[in-house]
Amino acid sequence: MIVNLAVLQEFIAAEIPEREAFIWRDRVRTYAEFAGRSRRLANALRALGLGCRVERDRLQPWESGQDHVAVYLYNCPEFLEAMYGAYKARASAVNINYRYKAEELRYLFADSRARAVVYHASLAPTLAAVREYLPELRHFIQVADESGEPLLPGGVDYESLLAGASAALPDLPYTPDDLYVLYTGGTTGMPKGVLWRHADVFYNGLGGSLPGFPRLETEEQLRAHLHSGIGGRALVCLPFMHGAGQWSAFNCFHRGGTVILPDENRRLDPHAVWRAVERHRADQIGITGDAFARPLI
Repeated sequence: MIVNLAVLQEFIAAEIPEREAFIWRDRVRTYAEFAGRSRRLANALRALGLGCRVERDRLQPWESGQDHVAVYLYNCPEFLEAMYGAYKARASAVNINYRYKAEELRYLFADSRARAVVYHASLAPTLAAVREYLPELRHFIQVADESGEPLLPGGVDYESLLAGASAALPDLPYTPDDLYVLYTGGTTGMPKGVLWRHADVFYNGLGGSLPGFPRLETEEQLRAHLHSGIGGRALVCLPFMHGAGQWSAFNCFHRGGTVILPDENRRLDPHAVWRAVERHRADQIGITGDAFARPLI
């Protein structure tokens, strides 16, 4: 089994294609639909010239040879589609904090050397304020929202981009050495891009080695895991722009579960969380401390 997040998603989607992967508001996406849309994005990113430029064995441990795709979105299915789309293009996604102001945003984009960004329309004005300082940021992919903000100059609509791309998986040499990049939030100084090999993050944080279960090293083991009944219905109220939100979702996917989002995606609304639990029959919620626990209580 190739322990690469893109390859793992393709295997899971082929094994349980009609199972619900994502629920948000009235939008439901099966594993097959989720994988197909991320493939389309991967092909669109490849057409823009993005991918892997230098293989891991020619780099120092702290270097990245892959192009970086910034994901500047509130919680929504497109956030994780963009991550998987980047991986399937052999680029790497970079999480962008939507609460950052222009100066912080400028630093993070420059430090990550992102060449493309997938962003919500409502965030376009902040992005417009910094783009002139970011010569490496060439491609602007806008996800529509309720704001009605027009496309940035040179920008493309996310759905239009997907509609014009192939749904076939790119024929690329995916490896366990491909990078998962997670930017810290600055609690130890300036934000830093933490580099994980796909294999390392899978076994150390994304469900590849759960206590009480076999380490998932073969397709047979993963297949049994997906059909074991432990997938569940995980409500994620943590933001995907932070590691805890991403890891909650990826862990659920790697068990064959369903990720559920509250209707409100820009802040913690405890009533929206409990409404989503009731409506969609969630059986688990991941939180971080009193900031989430007290409002929920």
